[in-house]
Amino acid sequence: MALLLAEINPAAQDALLKYGYEWGQSRVIAGYHWQSDIEASKAVVTAVFARLHAEEAFLADMKKARDEFKRLSAKQKKKTK
Repeated sequence: MALLLAEINPAAQDALLKYGYEWGQSRVIAGYHWQSDIEASKAVVTAVFARLHAEEAFLADMKKARDEFKRLSAKQKKKTK
């Protein structure tokens, strides 16, 4: 989720990736997963996310998501002025 959101909103990349990392670590701290589970899932997610970038449907959906985010962000900025 953090990788996806960071790609949609690159300006918040550091915060989003930090949140994703902390979310994974919280699973270990809470006793729901072993650290090795978290490390393995990072490897799988990285491979799957990279592979998705070869899929036209995914790329089209990502473009729509980025465009919608930009539109909503611009709308929000106008409201706060």
